Amino acid sequence: MCLADAIGPRYRALVLVAGVVGLRWSEAIGLRIKDVDLRNGTLHVRQAISEVEGVLEVAETKGRSSRRSIAIPQFLIDEFESHIERTGRRDPNDLVFIGPKGAPPRRSFAARAFAPAVERAGLPATLTFHGLRHVATTFMVEAGEHPRVIQRRLGHATARLSMELYAHDPDRADQEVAQRLEVVFGDSHP
Repeated sequence: MCLADAIGPRYRALVLVAGVVGLRWSEAIGLRIKDVDLRNGTLHVRQAISEVEGVLEVAETKGRSSRRSIAIPQFLIDEFESHIERTGRRDPNDLVFIGPKGAPPRRSFAARAFAPAVERAGLPATLTFHGLRHVATTFMVEAGEHPRVIQRRLGHATARLSMELYAHDPDRADQEVAQRLEVVFGDSHP
């Protein structure tokens, strides 16, 4: 949340959708108003926006597993509601996230807005927007979510990719294993 606070209102929900849900950059900036179902608490990932040699390209997501609906927590529903209200964007085909000039955010967002917010939040300078996808995955692993659920939420073709490439084992999880082993075996030693 400190990064979302540091980046400010224009991009707060964008940072949260990456760090909590794990959307790819192209998927997040491709969200339209109609893709955010506030009443049912669901995001529908249907299109992506990529930037190739400075040209923005809008296309359907790259594969069947990438097209998905994802339940989102209430605090994120509230964030989207505030964001949409603040921007005044109402047309169902309007993009949820736009830059200062009214167009989709560009790759320059990383240097112009993201990196300075990372610094203000006191986070490692190595954190990238894509790194937020790893953060979201690690949160899901910490919460004990099933690998297939994580796979579906991330839009991967296999759970193996989700777990091997994106999930990181935090030190706290290792310490919790030691505590559980102590409960099982602690009183049984001579």
